[in-house]
Amino acid sequence: MNAAAIAAIALSAVMLASVGAVPAHAQLPEPITVMTDKEEPYAAGETVTVTGTVSRPGQSSIPITVQVMAPNNNRVFVDQVSLGEGGQFEFMFTAGGPQWRDAGTYTINVTYGPIPANAVRASAAIEFTGGAPAPTPPPVEPEPTGPIVDPDLAGLLSGIQIVGGEIVSIAKGVNTPSIIITINAEDDGTITVPMPRSVLDSRTEGQEGDDVPFSVIVNGEISDAEEVDTTPAARTLVIEFFAGDNQAIEIIGSFVIPEFGAVAVVILAAAIVAIVAIGSRSRLGIMPRY
Repeated sequence: MNAAAIAAIALSAVMLASVGAVPAHAQLPEPITVMTDKEEPYAAGETVTVTGTVSRPGQSSIPITVQVMAPNNNRVFVDQVSLGEGGQFEFMFTAGGPQWRDAGTYTINVTYGPIPANAVRASAAIEFTGGAPAPTPPPVEPEPTGPIVDPDLAGLLSGIQIVGGEIVSIAKGVNTPSIIITINAEDDGTITVPMPRSVLDSRTEGQEGDDVPFSVIVNGEISDAEEVDTTPAARTLVIEFFAGDNQAIEIIGSFVIPEFGAVAVVILAAAIVAIVAIGSRSRLGIMPRY
């Protein structure tokens, strides 16, 4: 074999070896990926979180189109999601609802691209157990943290002093010019009530005339009340009570806000006078005989 033939054979071997040494190209990433937050089946009412990435995103204004298809190929959810940094996206939806009638495999389809023919697509599947979500329980009303007070009587609460108990509520009497203070008392005690005349007063002629004593009823029985201070603006009463819960202390006058009509005052006047007379006798005891 001459030198030229040997050289040709050597050159061919080198060329074949160089071709074999060329590294294979790395596999290109998927144009779009999509995955859910868990592999286990979703129950009705659960939130499904879906994440994914577009490997070669174009304009950031182009959104991802999302569709969820039921086992019978009915569309049960549709939305559009904006791409985030690096082409990533995330969206959530709730499994269950009127259109989620059947248990089975639901398919999540995502599409990216302004032109349908050139759009990239991917899908993921979830299992749905079926059924309706548990009914939402009604909201629980918080327990009151203090006395329940009629808005018209809110200013009355700050001036009251009570020894041996606590105030539960303050309200206006029904069809009676009175204030009802409900208390819980662990011990016998007293309650001091600075009663503004603009709130409740006791006079011979409704809001006019001379002062007359308030009538006080504790748990349905007439009780003594000492008026310890009287000014043009208020009259202060000290009322005794015994230990016990849910005691109603009713202070009766001739006028309470909002003012009753003149007819109502006249009708109530006789009853008030009778209560005052009975209360006076109970305080005076047995009258001496002459």
